[in-house]
Amino acid sequence: MEYIQCDVSDTEEAQSKLSPLTNITHIFYVTWAPRPTEADNIEINSLMLKNVLQSVIPNAPNLQHVCLQTGNKHYFGPFESLGKIKQHTLKFPLMTSPRLPSRPSSPPPPRAFLRLARTFLFVSLLMILYNLLFLGLSFLAFAYYAMAESESYRNSTSIAAVAA
Repeated sequence: MEYIQCDVSDTEEAQSKLSPLTNITHIFYVTWAPRPTEADNIEINSLMLKNVLQSVIPNAPNLQHVCLQTGNKHYFGPFESLGKIKQHTLKFPLMTSPRLPSRPSSPPPPRAFLRLARTFLFVSLLMILYNLLFLGLSFLAFAYYAMAESESYRNSTSIAAVAA
């Protein structure tokens, strides 16, 4: 990243300092200059953005994206109107119509759902049994291996004792 100090409201300075930048892929534009009226805001801020884009775009063939960052002004409107516009209050209608009567009980679930639930339960139990069987076989194999290792250890120590 390279820091360049530049007055982007000055067209000539923006052109001289930003046009040499040729290896740019993204521009994140966050500059804002507040002025007393909305007309002045539009004039200066559009000039600054235009200066940046006219200086960079012709010389940056790899430019992929320009992000124009916005803020409060876009949510609240022009600054000169801030606090002068009466806020709109939402009025929700009162519920005057009666509510729908509730049903005494829900209908039973359809047969297809019950069949699907039974199948799911059956498959879940099969998977649990399979995992228990696999775990048991793994434990038996480990026990057999451990026993065989201890036997070979005992045999090797007894052979070593005989050989000494």
